[in-house]
Amino acid sequence: MKSPLRFSPLVLSALRRHRLRTWLTILSVLIAFLLFGLLQALNQAFYGGIKSAGRRILVSMSAESLVEPLPRAYAAEVAAMKQVRRVAYEVWMGGYYQHHNQILYALAVSPRRWLAEERRFLILAPRRESAWLKDRSGALIGNLVARTYGWKTGEIVPMRSDIWIHPDGRNTWPVRIDGIFSSTKKALGEGLLVHYRYWNDGMGNPNNVSLLRIEVSHLRDLGHVARSIDARFANSPYPTRTASAQTFIKDFINQTADIGVIIEDILAAVFFTMLLVTANTLTRSVRERSGEIAVLQTQGYSRPLIFSLILAEALVLVMVGALAGIGLAALIVQGLRGALEAYLPYLALTRQAILMALGLALGFAALSSLLPVLQVQRLRTVDALRRG
Repeated sequence: MKSPLRFSPLVLSALRRHRLRTWLTILSVLIAFLLFGLLQALNQAFYGGIKSAGRRILVSMSAESLVEPLPRAYAAEVAAMKQVRRVAYEVWMGGYYQHHNQILYALAVSPRRWLAEERRFLILAPRRESAWLKDRSGALIGNLVARTYGWKTGEIVPMRSDIWIHPDGRNTWPVRIDGIFSSTKKALGEGLLVHYRYWNDGMGNPNNVSLLRIEVSHLRDLGHVARSIDARFANSPYPTRTASAQTFIKDFINQTADIGVIIEDILAAVFFTMLLVTANTLTRSVRERSGEIAVLQTQGYSRPLIFSLILAEALVLVMVGALAGIGLAALIVQGLRGALEAYLPYLALTRQAILMALGLALGFAALSSLLPVLQVQRLRTVDALRRG
């Protein structure tokens, strides 16, 4: 059986006919897939934490907004419900370090309940855990935030918050670093955890929480328990809105903007433009070579074979640009990860995104060759030979 590679000189000859046009087309494809790779990595940075959220975890918060508190007593009521295995509560501190742009992912939590839920994801020395449990004004911090600010165990950090201000007007919450942990959940590496009692005492004992984290017994109970919680408190002064942890994270991100929709719109515009450029390049190339194509037909080259040669030309144009663009995007993302790990721990160009890029490249190669193929389909050999 003869190898189809014997036709490669014809394809390469067509691409070398106008080298500048060929390289400019490849460059346009490269830029499109470079942008695709970077935007997919950004999408992963924002939404990558959703998959790592516990599948059997519900998050219950105020029906009005996250900054509206709930009574801490709700935790005991929810814990008494059937199909509920464990309930933990927390307060979003809205903390920062010295300046407002030095944001701290700070939570006031019930230490033992939080550890019961997250311990399997942590790498933390037992003596550091014990020290934190005994120190009401102590904090556990993730290794990423510790690396960002150069903090060490034993230091006192003057955390600030514009959301929670002491009755005397102070907005500083000094905490001692009792331990630094690393975690298999990247988002936890940014965390700063303080005792709920430390926050509650500092605020004058309001006994409120920002949200409840509820672990259900079985995944099938997720919807039923969520509806039961919201129905229980529907007519109270503090109604709740309960959803899965994955939904909560996505909604929290989308409060600023729907990143996914923005990325899709940008990519649609970029790829549509790339498709036009590539199709125009192939169409002009085929038009200029109409006489040569007619000669090939007189020598016994069938139309399907000529169509395959045009498709091969499109594949070379698109795949060379796509592979170069995705490769360059991977290098850029890899370089950015070290600098942005504390802020975007999930920043990565995933295998799924790379496979998607290759699939798109194949699809666009096929689409961009349609117009030239139709052009050859309508080509009359006698007229093409007459034009020379």
